[in-house]
Amino acid sequence: MAATAFRLLLFSVLGTGAAAAQDVTVYRCAGEGGPPVFQNTPCADGAEQARTDYVRPTDPPVPPPADLAPAPRTLVVETRAPAAPAPQRPEPLFECVRENGETYLSRSGIGARRWVPLWALGAYPRPADAPARAGQSPQPSGASEYAPGTWVEDECRLLDGEEICARLRDELEALRTRFFNAQPSERADLESREDAIQAELAASCGG
Repeated sequence: MAATAFRLLLFSVLGTGAAAAQDVTVYRCAGEGGPPVFQNTPCADGAEQARTDYVRPTDPPVPPPADLAPAPRTLVVETRAPAAPAPQRPEPLFECVRENGETYLSRSGIGARRWVPLWALGAYPRPADAPARAGQSPQPSGASEYAPGTWVEDECRLLDGEEICARLRDELEALRTRFFNAQPSERADLESREDAIQAELAASCGG
C-alpha cells in the first residue's frame, strides 16, 4: 500500500509541467504506529522524515531534420523531327550550241550532227558557188555538192547543279506558255513533259 502511494505521488509530481527540468524531492513521513506517508512537502514536526531527491526525466533531444532526399531527376528526351532528305543530284544535262549560236539542251551530251564540206573546214579552197558559211543554206549545187565532207557534231558542255535547275525552270515556264497556244493533240505531250520537269525540280532543286 505504501509502495503504491509512493509511486502515485512520484508520478503526479514528475508528470506536472511545473516540475519540468527541476529536481523533485519526496518526503517519507512515519508516524507512531501508522503506515509511512509520502509527500512532496516536509513532514510535520515530530514525525520521522526521510528525504529523497529525484531528477525528472527529460525527453531526448529532437534529432535534426534529415536532409531531404533530392527530387528524382526527370530525364528529358528531346524529340527532333526527322531531317529532310537531302536533294538528289540532278540528272546530267548538257547545253549544246549550233553553228549559228543557238543553244539547246541535251540529256546525252551528244550534239546534233551536220554535214560540213571539207572546204568549209579549210581543207580545200571554197568553190565559187558555195555559201559563205556552211550549214546556213542548203548544200550548194553543181560540182561543189560532190565535194568531200564530214559530219560535225555541235559542241556541248555539262551544266552544274545550279545551272541545271535554272534551265529546268526556264523550260517549265516555256512549256506553260506553249500550252495555252497548243492544239488539243499537243497538250497531252506538254502536260507529260511538265509533270516530269516538276518531279525533277522537287527531287533535285527543292521544288
